[in-house]
Amino acid sequence: LRLTHNFVARGGIGHEDWRYQDMRVQFGKHFWWVSLFSVFLGQTFFMFAGCLSLYGALAYEPSLSVVDWVAFTICATAILLEAMSDIQMNNFIALKREKKTDKAIIDSGLWMWSRHPNYLGEVSFWWGLY
Repeated sequence: LRLTHNFVARGGIGHEDWRYQDMRVQFGKHFWWVSLFSVFLGQTFFMFAGCLSLYGALAYEPSLSVVDWVAFTICATAILLEAMSDIQMNNFIALKREKKTDKAIIDSGLWMWSRHPNYLGEVSFWWGLY
């Protein structure tokens, strides 16, 4: 949901990420298979591997334990961390667009404590699932 919101808020369908545009120029007519193997199948593999840890939780129906509640708390906190860092990043981008700041990087909020709090939230989320 968070990533879908960011996708729509930052241009959505019809807007191609600059990295894909660079790949399209760099690889020309070979773009389709380079992107298939380096981006799309790679992401699919990593998502599948990351979700393997869910098999045990989904295959059996034991009652919830303390470990399950700790994992849920880690995941929920990670989602909150990602959402807050995305909001702070969007606000910073808006300030830059409106020329209300001349800073090159965010140095307030969560960004004061971590260079990439959104990545920290993403890693924490998957750690909570594991």
